[in-house]
Amino acid sequence: MDNTNKYYYNILVAIPVITSPSMSSEYHEAFHAPLITEAKKRNGGKATVVDVGCGTGKTIEFLNRDPDLTIIGIDRSLDALRQSTSRGMRNVLLVNADVKNSPIPDASADVGIAVGVMTFEPEAMMHMLRRTLKPNGECAVSFRLFSAISEGSHTSFRAHHSRFSDRTLSANGQTFSMKMLDHSSSSNDRSRVAGNQYYFQSIEDIERFVRTMGFDVVRHEPFAYTSQRSPREQIEVFRLRKTKE
Repeated sequence: MDNTNKYYYNILVAIPVITSPSMSSEYHEAFHAPLITEAKKRNGGKATVVDVGCGTGKTIEFLNRDPDLTIIGIDRSLDALRQSTSRGMRNVLLVNADVKNSPIPDASADVGIAVGVMTFEPEAMMHMLRRTLKPNGECAVSFRLFSAISEGSHTSFRAHHSRFSDRTLSANGQTFSMKMLDHSSSSNDRSRVAGNQYYFQSIEDIERFVRTMGFDVVRHEPFAYTSQRSPREQIEVFRLRKTKE
């Protein structure tokens, strides 16, 4: 077993089976907590965090342990927000809106987070993050590479009649070759309602994409976890800083 495999093996045996990194305290401590700590130092001990595609509020549960945060969660699914475990929490505002029509004010957030949602409308989500973040604001964003999709996930997609095809993403005059997962004929109601998903095919394309959308790459790190579909899933986590206008 080489050093890389040992690293991932140690991660996999140490964490529970989860359906999303948003449920992982290790993920929060590795990628969200450092951004928040630095933002609070810049802002007199307080910070505003926007969670894009917050869903049922698993990430917000970790964030809300800090009483000095104001947390804004946005999701287009009203059902998800109604089921959110963060409903009624102090200093938490849940917004039911599409990122293309977000009512969150410009330059109002110190930190942005997006966990597991960049496969849905990545250009619109990155545009909303850039608009919402304050100057030099930072965000932690996870992406999925097509090559990293587990065989268990492929098997599940095929079983539910979801299919991959080649697509091109255009963003600010740049084009990117993507793989699109078409859920329009899926027998899985949640997948069909959620919509099609887009996967990048290289780290270089992700880096080019985020720069195109107005961000500098501060750090990139893979994160591996065990899901119900596979003993090894991997996402690519980027710490990004909003560039100057």
